[in-house]
Amino acid sequence: MRKKEKKKNKELNFLIHEPTGLYRDGTELRGVYCDKPLAARDACTATGPSACDFPSLIGNDEFYGGLGGEFTISTRSETSGTIVLRHELGHNLIDVGEEYDGGSVYSGVNASPTLNVKWSHWLTNPGIPTRAEDAQIRVQDYAWYDLAEGAYTIPFTSDGQYDRWAMRFTVSGCETDESLVITLDGNRLPWNTTVPIFFFYFSSFCVFTYSLASKFAVPTRSHFLRVLL
Repeated sequence: MRKKEKKKNKELNFLIHEPTGLYRDGTELRGVYCDKPLAARDACTATGPSACDFPSLIGNDEFYGGLGGEFTISTRSETSGTIVLRHELGHNLIDVGEEYDGGSVYSGVNASPTLNVKWSHWLTNPGIPTRAEDAQIRVQDYAWYDLAEGAYTIPFTSDGQYDRWAMRFTVSGCETDESLVITLDGNRLPWNTTVPIFFFYFSSFCVFTYSLASKFAVPTRSHFLRVLL
């Protein structure tokens, strides 16, 4: 989400009524890019000298997405707009790395290579010694895939060394519980549309190669139907 520019090698999906030319690249529902940076800079200049130190652009779009860099970009999404804005603005205000799994960049004031963290006074129980919670990510994939094209399947392997496992995924354009089917080795996993992010907690895996699949089940009224795993 912090890329400052992107090669236009796919179909561009411009957001509606955006004077700064905000767009998405192909089917990707993550990055929102600015096609008219001069218009954004002119808007900042019009506010007056030194009145636009950290410019933010809010896209007219209800789906998740954003970007950091010269402009902090987010959308009007009711479920993720303010979260993305806070995240990306944080990158611009101070030197902080990512706080999510698979973010690659773990540096800055919010990162520590040891358990002797500098922010221990902000922990829930600062008087208790800090400990590491060991975990392994078996599957992490930003699919940006239109499920109308067919099922999306991800194989993965477990070494059976952990007592439990969890799965987290997000989707766009699923209005009903029947819109999307998630299966693990052919067994359907339960989920519902009442929350934007879904978690599953189960007992441990065996040493085995598994298959995680997502597929489009029934028609949807939304223009987009995407799965983000």
